[in-house]
Amino acid sequence: MKHPNILYFFKDRENCNPFSIFNFQFSILSPMKKLLIYITTALTLMSCNDFLDTESLDNLPADKPYSSPEEVFGGLTSVYQMLADQGTYGYSLWNNFECGTDLLAINRSYTLTGLRIYIFNNSDADLAKTWIALYKGIGNANYFLDQMIVTDSTACGGHRAKEAYIGEAKALRAIYYLNLISIWGDVPFRTEASYNLNNTQMPRTPQADILEQLVLDLQYAAEKCYSYKELMSPGRISQTAAQALLARTYMYLCGYPNNQDKWQEMYNAAQAVETSGIHRLNQNGYEDVFIKLCSDKYDMAYNENILEVEFYGNNMGGYMMAGNLGASIGIQQTSTTAKGDSLGYAYAFLDGTKRLNELYGGRTSTDVRRNWNIATYIYTNDLKAYHTKEDGNAAKWRREYETVFPKGKNNTPNNFPLVRYAEVLLMLAEASHELGNGQALGYLNQVRERSRATTFSEGELSDSQLKQEIRDERARELCYECLRRADLRRWGKNVYFETIRSLRGYYTSENPQGRAAYNIADKHLYYPIPEVETSVNKAITQNPGW
Repeated sequence: MKHPNILYFFKDRENCNPFSIFNFQFSILSPMKKLLIYITTALTLMSCNDFLDTESLDNLPADKPYSSPEEVFGGLTSVYQMLADQGTYGYSLWNNFECGTDLLAINRSYTLTGLRIYIFNNSDADLAKTWIALYKGIGNANYFLDQMIVTDSTACGGHRAKEAYIGEAKALRAIYYLNLISIWGDVPFRTEASYNLNNTQMPRTPQADILEQLVLDLQYAAEKCYSYKELMSPGRISQTAAQALLARTYMYLCGYPNNQDKWQEMYNAAQAVETSGIHRLNQNGYEDVFIKLCSDKYDMAYNENILEVEFYGNNMGGYMMAGNLGASIGIQQTSTTAKGDSLGYAYAFLDGTKRLNELYGGRTSTDVRRNWNIATYIYTNDLKAYHTKEDGNAAKWRREYETVFPKGKNNTPNNFPLVRYAEVLLMLAEASHELGNGQALGYLNQVRERSRATTFSEGELSDSQLKQEIRDERARELCYECLRRADLRRWGKNVYFETIRSLRGYYTSENPQGRAAYNIADKHLYYPIPEVETSVNKAITQNPGW
């Protein structure tokens, strides 16, 4: 079956074809990237009258069906689009919320306030940006799902397509809610489109109740979405992506503060991904996973990246679809010579910590992830300048592998791995350990062996040691991928605070990399509900300590 893509949208606008400037590179992009480019282009070309003619947001049509596959797919893409927003995976989720854990730290001495070092309040602009972006994604999903109720299957391209698109929207909404819960805990649970901006009053829903609904939504998606083989792209929600997200949702239900016994369900969902036979660890090496993310290539041999957040270009030429991976987080390179431009400018504000270095076994470890995730050099005068520090730039995304030229100073095309098969294996390891089914060590060793880390033999680890190794392996494998804060918290309040504060053993309070560890307080278990919400939603309560 041919799935909808941007090619359906190639239509002249008043005898002017905006796509005539596209080169061959555009024709080989993924359908989702193509569609996002189309939407950006369409918005750019809209005249003032186009905007003036648009219906007011407080009076959106509640029962206007989509009339064609193009309209349906365009509506679905608006739900995907918020994954790449600056408030989500485009910048803030990793820069402001993953940073400040025990693995990732700011390295600038002038950083004296902000989310990354726990000196902020509920009026913080970055805090509001992420709240707004996540709820905008949810709002777009709710509106799309509402419209699909009154949209005939023929307008979707058939009944199968309609069910698949609904599944994708439900899974995307789940991603946005999983992030909200990870940062704020209990939040307003909005599952219906709002056609009146005055309908803002909504209390918080316990996160366990939200997660249980997300289970139902992801079960639907796992059944109704297209398979990964049908899509042949990690840029959209497939059945196995939904199953992996379902396993992650069960994992959160198992942990603090929910503490439900859902280990078997978590195992079953993750095992469904394993037994599909579609996904494997990239045997070209750990590094190759991220080289491909930076060089705009899909791994079609192993399909390790089950779901990616897609970025495109350099924000030149009117297509505002670039991200920031490799620039703010990457290896420092500030030369503006021709060679420097070819390497790509990188501020490199963030470091992998000394604690992460220790988890790998230090600089001399055989584990290739150590020197890939913690750089052993920076660029000086266009050349690599090696250092002997135990920490270093968080180097998972490297601009030297980018294929888009010219390379923008602040904008990069590098994708973000939202779900990887390595995480699936580690969820299987964790669930297996809790279930006592004897499979945990095998799953753990699969991940370690790929990275040339020492594997463990049967009986080498005690039960408590195996449990800790599985937890530590998530840090080694998945660092910087916006999972660490939720991991630490679900393992318990004490684990959360003690692990972040453990950086005090590696840094003084004067070191920028140590400031988060010295500043974190009990109220930072969850972040404050932003003022942009509390000022209009009088039904909402604030998190403790704020």
